[in-house]
Amino acid sequence: PELDELLLMHPFFMERARGLAVITPEAAEEWGVLGPNARASGLFSQDERRKRPSGAYRDAGLSESLAASGGDVLARVSIRAAEILESARLIESAFRRIPSGNFRIRVGMEVSPSKGIAAASVEGPRGAITAFAEAGGGNCPANVRFFPPSAMAVQLLPSLLRGIQVEDAFLVIHSLDISFSEVDK
Repeated sequence: PELDELLLMHPFFMERARGLAVITPEAAEEWGVLGPNARASGLFSQDERRKRPSGAYRDAGLSESLAASGGDVLARVSIRAAEILESARLIESAFRRIPSGNFRIRVGMEVSPSKGIAAASVEGPRGAITAFAEAGGGNCPANVRFFPPSAMAVQLLPSLLRGIQVEDAFLVIHSLDISFSEVDK
């Protein structure tokens, strides 16, 4: 709530951020934009926690309000602020559901994956993180590749930055929450 008052509802920020660097739902789908950036463009279904709930997400009751339709800097920043509060609520809810007692799971050190290819996705703070693994039958994978959400978002920068004022570039880049170390493979 204080964040809303100090930043999101501040007239200067709203004036600069509203309508700036809009990502339409069509562009978000075409470029494979994921997570909060996709939800800020109205693609509510782009949430791995909803598509394939696992662990604590099954019973967490995710908020229905984590979507916007503007697709601009204001929508992206608003979604991220809402997701911070939602994450705190989910953590608190998960802690309340932890059963009492001593739980220890013993896991052997040697894992022998079956021969073949597997893929899995999990919702991270920037969107779905997808991993592909190929096993050749030995005790370690033959190939593992990760596809982070920042790799999709960074592709939009040239079109989003074209024609804007230099002082707004900071807002645009940071509203996408790109991790450049994720992108630099």
